[in-house]
Amino acid sequence: MRRALTLAAVATTAVLQLLLPVAHAAEPSTAFVARPADGSSTADGGWFLYDDVAPGAALSGELAVRNDSGGPLTLRIAAADAQTAQQGGVSYSLPGEELERVGRWLDLSRETVELAPGQGEVVPFTVAVPGDARPGDHLAGIAVWAPGAGDEPPAGEGPGAGVVIETRQVIAVQVTVPGSAAHELEVKAVRIAARPSGPFLEVTVANTGTLLTKAQARVLVDGEPAAQALQVETIVPGTSFGLPVEWPFADLDDAHHVAVELDYEGGTARWEGTLDADDEVRAALEDWAAPGTGEPSPPVVVILLGAVVAALVILLSLVRWWRRRAGELGSSPAHVDSGRSS
Repeated sequence: MRRALTLAAVATTAVLQLLLPVAHAAEPSTAFVARPADGSSTADGGWFLYDDVAPGAALSGELAVRNDSGGPLTLRIAAADAQTAQQGGVSYSLPGEELERVGRWLDLSRETVELAPGQGEVVPFTVAVPGDARPGDHLAGIAVWAPGAGDEPPAGEGPGAGVVIETRQVIAVQVTVPGSAAHELEVKAVRIAARPSGPFLEVTVANTGTLLTKAQARVLVDGEPAAQALQVETIVPGTSFGLPVEWPFADLDDAHHVAVELDYEGGTARWEGTLDADDEVRAALEDWAAPGTGEPSPPVVVILLGAVVAALVILLSLVRWWRRRAGELGSSPAHVDSGRSS
């Protein structure tokens, strides 16, 4: 019986261990501060704004950085291109990526700053606006990060068992060139695509205007709303992105009429057509169970939790049975453990 109890306990422990994290993820570092130096920006927030700038102008600015950690810190500084993130909003190119847009306008006086604890410095930079810069909004960023400043994996964990997270701050740099500028969005394409959670509509939206633009999206499938109106955050001029919308139907067998509308300041972008899933999408969704058509595979965590509960129930049942059995036989625990009979 002890062997049975031990096996049940080992099974329970093994399941519990499966639920424990297998990798250590460091918390994002907040060891430094980066912002526009006092008097270096006309924006109210923590970013640089240069308004009403003529093509060919040379601008200057100052970035203030400070080490708020308890030890010396090395900061890296680099220009970054601005682009539109999924579902809208601004994202920036990563360190090491070649600059292809407004990030090329920025020239930083320093790429590395060494700071003692509590020390702050000002890093000057210039913005060279091309002579053929079009009227409208132009956006880039200055990225600041501390390589290797994230926590290391705890002792005893081997290679690949840890995840170091580096905090990167990006301070936006916006240049507005005067002249005839306009908001203009275009729905370039709509298709049915596949995700692990099931099919969805991917709406490709492009900002073909010259101003930073926000929008509200409406998607109808066979005349019914596919989702509530979606608020699309800032879309960078000259960029496009894929807006995902959950597929509202339980099947992919039929063709469906889809209509998309994007309302933005100054107009509405529209797309309308008939869509069905192609063979590639169908193959990718073979194991997906649509709502109302079958039982989808339960998530791994649910399975593990169920196994833990089952193991605990078995363990408690065995303990109760053994105690009742021991009471009926009038045996002591020592006698039971020995396995000998009188």
